[in-house]
Order: sequence, then C-alpha cells, then structure tokens
Amino acid sequence: MSEFEFGEVVRLIEGLSTEVQNLEAQMKSGFAEMRAEMRDRFDRQDARLERHGALLQTGSRWVNRMNQWSEKVDRLLAVWDDRNQRLEERLRKLESNGWQT
Repeated sequence: MSEFEFGEVVRLIEGLSTEVQNLEAQMKSGFAEMRAEMRDRFDRQDARLERHGALLQTGSRWVNRMNQWSEKVDRLLAVWDDRNQRLEERLRKLESNGWQT
C-alpha cells in the first residue's frame, strides 16, 4: 500500500468517525425529544385518568346517597301505607257498627 493510499484510508476512517459521532449526537438528541414527548403524553394521560377517577368517585358517592334516600323514602312510605291501612280498617269498623258520616 502506498503512502497516498494509506492517507486516503486514514481520511476515510476519520470521515467515518466524524459521521458516526454526528449520528450518535443526532440519535441522542432524537431520543431525548422522544422521551420528552412521551413524558408529556404520560403526564396528560395521568391527568385525564385522575379526572376520570374523580368523576367515578363522585358518581359512586351520588349513587350511594340516592340509595340511602330511596331506602329512607321506602321506609316512610311503608309507615304511611300501614297507617292508612289501619285508618281504613277503623273506618270500616265504625261504618259497619252503624256510625255514619
């Protein structure tokens, strides 16, 4: 191999080394950007999931309160129905005994 050819090989290797370093820098930069984008997306997704969780929890509380209210109303209506039934029975007895309105 002549000195000229050796010099050409050295220049090619140096050029290749420079290209590899540039590629490495570009890849590092690109991966850093991807990580930042992914972090932003995960942060937005986390915020969205927190909002969904809060809505689900609020809905669960509301449903629980509605169940409690409906059970209370059911108990009150049962008492009311029982009272009305007893009053109707008393009225029938009074009417059957000759009491007139």
